[in-house]
Amino acid sequence: MAENVTFAEAWAVQFLSPLLKVSIAAGASNASLFPLIDFILDGTQNLLTLNYANGLSVVAEGTGITESSGTITGGTIDTVSVHNEDGDLVATITGFPAVQAVDLFDALGSDVSAARYQFWTSLVDGDTTGTGGSSNDGFVAGTGNDTISGKGGDDLVVKFDPGNLTYDGGSGSDTLSFIEEIGQTFQNPLVQTLIVNLSAGSGQNPYGGALALTSVENIIGTYVADQITGNAAANVIGDGLFDGGADTINTLGGNDIVKLSPQSAGTKADGGSGTDTLYFNFAGGVHTLDLTDQSRNTGVFGAGGTFKNFEVFEAGRDITVPGQVLNFIGDGAAQIFHLKGSGQTHLAMGGGDDTVYAGFVIFSGLTSADGGAGTDRLVGFRGVLDLLDPANNTDAYANGTFTNFEIFEARGGFLKFVGDARDNVVHGDPTAVFADTLDGGKGKDSLEGGAGDDVLIGGKQKDTLRGGADADQFVFTAVKDTGKNKKKADIIEDFDRAEGDQINLSAIDAKKGSGHQAFKWIGKSKFHDKKGELHYLKKKGFVVVEGDLTGNGKANFAIKVDDISKLKEADFLLEV
Repeated sequence: MAENVTFAEAWAVQFLSPLLKVSIAAGASNASLFPLIDFILDGTQNLLTLNYANGLSVVAEGTGITESSGTITGGTIDTVSVHNEDGDLVATITGFPAVQAVDLFDALGSDVSAARYQFWTSLVDGDTTGTGGSSNDGFVAGTGNDTISGKGGDDLVVKFDPGNLTYDGGSGSDTLSFIEEIGQTFQNPLVQTLIVNLSAGSGQNPYGGALALTSVENIIGTYVADQITGNAAANVIGDGLFDGGADTINTLGGNDIVKLSPQSAGTKADGGSGTDTLYFNFAGGVHTLDLTDQSRNTGVFGAGGTFKNFEVFEAGRDITVPGQVLNFIGDGAAQIFHLKGSGQTHLAMGGGDDTVYAGFVIFSGLTSADGGAGTDRLVGFRGVLDLLDPANNTDAYANGTFTNFEIFEARGGFLKFVGDARDNVVHGDPTAVFADTLDGGKGKDSLEGGAGDDVLIGGKQKDTLRGGADADQFVFTAVKDTGKNKKKADIIEDFDRAEGDQINLSAIDAKKGSGHQAFKWIGKSKFHDKKGELHYLKKKGFVVVEGDLTGNGKANFAIKVDDISKLKEADFLLEV
């Protein structure tokens, strides 16, 4: 007999995991997770409804269904449907041999994952035809020759039983998985190598049988060595958790993602054309990926593993094991590296214009990152980043040393930045309000505070300062932090009186001699040959702030302020 499964809407998460109560600990009791709360038997004894704590319900149709003392005692079932928490139909299964209502109730009323799971898979044993809807559908293919049409949405088919599979994913990003769902262990023995060629639309089922695939983009393989070839679409190969083994992967075209699990040592992967990502999780120990000499690869990258034509590298969520060390050596290409977790990490990005995303990492292990040659960017979370003295680094940058980066960006928190002699470009978070302190140091720097009440200190040489939104302080701690004239002057690009911006000159002694004297503001008047005068010159499209420290009527420093026509004394902080 051939079963038919029809999907009405998205259900891969709702149906496969919560309702079936699939768990990593197969067979474990999970009474607190989505238990059966009640059941209803209609007066005709043909319709049984089971209601679950997560809002889903199962409706079983049959004949002669009976109950006694809070349990089902008789009858048979020939149709089963699933409904979501809003009462909408999710999936319908028909065409299976009639099952005893008592068996259905015992299995689906159980708080043991194995009981529910094995009952559902038993319904789709034999040749099955599945038809998806317009949303994200999911399907566990049982034993037999199955034909599945996903139609619209991002669909998922799980196959870990013998039999041929014909799968047309339709539109969307569609996945075929050969690994036990969410770590379950109910699979059959592997009888042949998993071979998938998405470009050719063919392959072989590792549990026995052939594959015919159309419009399938993503593959989750087995725990042993698989052979997977992608296509021109954006493919995702692997799940980064359970799909292991020394796989051979060629993703071909598209912007692809290859996910390595802790059991993926020996994998040989080629990202092909496009912008491709190598994502990896691993356990304890030393893991080295050396793109300049892959014979030195170790750990999850080792055992003969090789990786080429990847542009993006992403460390997964499991980099938290004590004693875990990640070493990455880039080559001459432009690469992007995403850090996660808190283990020891050492990055040598090599040549190319590279980017390192520290994300929301709070490092607990020693971390070093060297941008190498090229114009390199470091994007991090909140904290203090001191390029002159890493001992001062805190929060996201604590225990870290960062060298040979030219561009720095904060995301999701404040940034206190102290630059070195290099020409630094520094950006605070532009999307959220955080008070940043950016000190460019000795180079020709470009500082941008983003949103929040920021403090910008250009330091030596000609700097460009942009405060962004809110009340910002443009701080000059010494005459050498400014320029001698308007051509060499630091530039303030977005001074906004209405937001409360100020030019802070309070640290500069306005008069040579004993004591610390504040400047005297004289507006746009000419100097009067008196020490300590401060004025501005109006130019086309900008003004120039000048100070006379010696009293000879000549400016000793200049600051250029763009896109304004005048300044007031209140625009300055002259003493504290």
